[in-house]
Amino acid sequence: MVIVNPSDPRKYVDTALDAALAGADAIRAVRRQGRLEVTTKSAAHDLVTAADRAAEHAITQVLRSQCPHDAILGEETGSRPGHSGVRWLVDPLDGTANFVHGRAAYAVSVGAEQGGEPFAGAVVLPENDRWITGGPDGAFSGRVGIAGDEHIESLHIRAVQLGQALVTFGLPSGLENRRRALSRVADLSVDVRGVRVMGCAAGDLAAVALGLCDGFIGVGLAEWDVGAGHAVVLAAGGNVYRGTDVNGQPVLIAGSAELVYELKSRMIAR
Repeated sequence: MVIVNPSDPRKYVDTALDAALAGADAIRAVRRQGRLEVTTKSAAHDLVTAADRAAEHAITQVLRSQCPHDAILGEETGSRPGHSGVRWLVDPLDGTANFVHGRAAYAVSVGAEQGGEPFAGAVVLPENDRWITGGPDGAFSGRVGIAGDEHIESLHIRAVQLGQALVTFGLPSGLENRRRALSRVADLSVDVRGVRVMGCAAGDLAAVALGLCDGFIGVGLAEWDVGAGHAVVLAAGGNVYRGTDVNGQPVLIAGSAELVYELKSRMIAR
């Protein structure tokens, strides 16, 4: 098994960004053609489009070209085996319902993990022409198509008290589990400055690193939803907790160390 060499962190970060940018280009191409081909998967609210499929194809091509021995788990095409010890987590279009309804809150998410721990990732926000990366050498953001170090911003998680925190939520797809999660949102809303439910976990985690919100709580989300964002938050100096909530649902909480502790105490307490 190949162990990721921390002295060469940019390899995986650069690959993640190349792949995510390719996915974003594929989404734009489908949108220009005007044929979204919207269908459903597990339920009427679980959408998939031609853009999801085209983006995942473009991302996978980059990953297989640059890292042919790595495993890949994609939302639309499932699992591809590898033997390097590294696995890529791919959400080609996180926030498909937003995309279909013409809302800007969607993202392309490509993350790499080893031993179940994300260590590198990239999130691209196509509507904002913005990319965010995270790896062992830090978290950074820039604009798509703009080259040069002077245009790249180094990211650091900001720390605020619970009462001053703006917290975003990612909800499970199952309707009953979603109802239960929303009850926890209601309970928490009286303790924080504000809560938001945007429907794009990758974008929400990127927003934590960008300082556009302070914390994120994702309930019942898939690995591909949070793989890249998890890596980005850690790279920006934040904390990420993974466990289960009071209803037994998988939960991921991200933000500063202090805020994650406070949010965990409210989400996990029985």
